[in-house]
Amino acid sequence: MERLTNPPIREAVWEMAFANDPLPTLALMEEFGQHMRSSYPVLQHTHAVQITFGPEGEQPLPPTQVPDGIRLSNPSRPFVVLLKANVLAVARLRPYTSFEDLRGEGLQVLADWLRFVPDANLVRLALRYVNEYRVSFAEGEFIGDYVQLVPHVMASEFPQMLDAYAVQMTPVYSPDKQAAIAVNFQPVPGTDQTSIVLDITVSQNGNFGQDANAMTETTAGLRELKNRIFRQLVGPKAYALFNA
Repeated sequence: MERLTNPPIREAVWEMAFANDPLPTLALMEEFGQHMRSSYPVLQHTHAVQITFGPEGEQPLPPTQVPDGIRLSNPSRPFVVLLKANVLAVARLRPYTSFEDLRGEGLQVLADWLRFVPDANLVRLALRYVNEYRVSFAEGEFIGDYVQLVPHVMASEFPQMLDAYAVQMTPVYSPDKQAAIAVNFQPVPGTDQTSIVLDITVSQNGNFGQDANAMTETTAGLRELKNRIFRQLVGPKAYALFNA
């Protein structure tokens, strides 16, 4: 796919899932966070919410938040790292530059993590691209001018109000790869614009071990599939916005 002048990517994520036995502890993840301080000085905990119900007839106990991972960031860099017991995700925020940039950072963070869990076995790779762009629907325009879910329906008719309208799909494009697509329409307060969020996730399961070449080849294939989906779903007037 051609490189866009103004890509609509809000966030691009490379996620790696592992089969670990035993699972890394929160203390080990925190130690890894301290190791990464030079690149990611801000460490925050992520939490799982636990709800405990009392005996029948009594009010449930209030939910408690249990730390289940860490989030690493740097105010001066557009990358974020999310680490849980069996998942490592590296995200590139706006401004997005290139897939090579995301992949390079992901491989570096992965190499650092594997020093802490040398027996980790990579079993799933995923790429997620969250695209967001704003449009003002002119009289007589089709939704498909901007996103080709319903290409021949007037914007004024789909539906009568686009407030919080969402579509989710899990199409089959490849026997060994999975795809999940979500499209959300949301009015922008105080304007005549509508925000369109096109969220594409592609993934592949496999026994990758710690083979960097296999990871690189697989993510390249996932990227090609993501580009194919993006090209099929984005309408021609959206492309004009992205190349303005």
